[in-house]
Amino acid sequence: MPNPNRHKCLFILALAAALALLTACAGDVGESEPRGAANPRTTPYPTAQAVPTALTLGAASPRTTPYPTATPSPAATATSTRTPAAVAERQSESALAQQTFAFLERFTSEYSPRESATDQELAAARFIEERLEAMGYDTAIQDFTVERLSSEVAISTSSGVTERIDSLRIALSQAGTASGALADAGAAFAEDIPASGLEGRVALIERGTITFEEKVKRVAESGADAAIVFNNEAGLFGGTLMERSAIPAVAIGRGDGLRLRAMVEAGGADATVSVTKRQAPSRNVIAQKRGAGSGGQTVIIGAHYDTVPDTQGANDNGSGVAALMSIARHVSGESYPFDVKLILFGSEEIGLFGSRHYVETMSEREISNTLAMLNLDVVGSGDSFEAIGEADMTREARRIGAEIGVRVSQSSELSTYASSDHAPFAEAGIPALFLLANDLSRINSPQDDIRHVSPNLVGWSAEIVIALLDWLAAGAGP
Repeated sequence: MPNPNRHKCLFILALAAALALLTACAGDVGESEPRGAANPRTTPYPTAQAVPTALTLGAASPRTTPYPTATPSPAATATSTRTPAAVAERQSESALAQQTFAFLERFTSEYSPRESATDQELAAARFIEERLEAMGYDTAIQDFTVERLSSEVAISTSSGVTERIDSLRIALSQAGTASGALADAGAAFAEDIPASGLEGRVALIERGTITFEEKVKRVAESGADAAIVFNNEAGLFGGTLMERSAIPAVAIGRGDGLRLRAMVEAGGADATVSVTKRQAPSRNVIAQKRGAGSGGQTVIIGAHYDTVPDTQGANDNGSGVAALMSIARHVSGESYPFDVKLILFGSEEIGLFGSRHYVETMSEREISNTLAMLNLDVVGSGDSFEAIGEADMTREARRIGAEIGVRVSQSSELSTYASSDHAPFAEAGIPALFLLANDLSRINSPQDDIRHVSPNLVGWSAEIVIALLDWLAAGAGP
């Protein structure tokens, strides 16, 4: 699920004031921006530390050891009589922190950035496939084609000087070229639009507060022929819309945006905005663990592995990939009454292309036989989780969090969180859960590096999904 930006990707909107989840980036990242949040943390997370050697969580599932341990040890003494509070008091670190963080360190150092539908993404896909095969999985690469956009912005002044401004495409922008007088549209609130409208003009918009979708749609409805969104902090950024825009839309840096605003105030300038598109190859990586007498029933666990340009993508979404790889290691040694399918999605950041393609290729029988889809995205920064989606699964995720000592807030309002790879599955009628952590202030920016990822959060996210698998195996799911 398209900095605070597949994709990256809202009841959450109502919950935002209490959780501070949306205010910093709801307008900052378009399709993925509802995942954004301001966070006061300024100190980078430490590198992985020693973790407990065992973890048991009582009667959460029929298994006697529902979670794997970082190092097998006879020290596991917790019993089913432990209360969640007692477990939380004992459990100060994730048992999978070390394992997940070791993968993340290598993944970000050797395979970053992983820009959607590029050779970088392909190299990362091959690495992931090799790691899954080493665990004993039969793997498959599902190829598909995506639309790649490129952008160009040229500014002309009355003195006849023309300059080009560095820009990035906003995913799902309309392709085409438009020229017109540059007009300051503020942050594209309703009150920012001139009473005379923006007919034939190029709207200059400041990022922030409301979604790209709302900003671009509002200026287009006011007559603008193109939209330029400038950053509300230093540097360029990538954004994504939720639907194809009616006009070309691009993003530029804050310094250029403020300079263009000053030109408008000083007498005006003309702008030409071009968005061009081309077809490019991308791919999903798929691994499957067959169940015992599953009858074709399947649980899908997914995470996207691509990034926007010029970032490690450590949180978005190296963290989800690292968690999924630890889950894969655990699942490889277990038997479930259903198949477990692990999918690493490509090209999420430019429009959920990987997950949408996968769902489009599913038969009606496959859809009806899919018990659940569990999506891990941006699970690495902050101090708590959000579990969003099907009510029973989100409730269970919250209970599991209480047992391991991490807060999980729940919401059943999945439709407004359409910016990650669970969304196409939910739209197809498959029960879906989206697990994410609560600090998305650096995603889709150069600041999304491994210093700001918590090993414990990534480990805990894997533990929550493993426990959900046990819960589903016990027949307690949706």
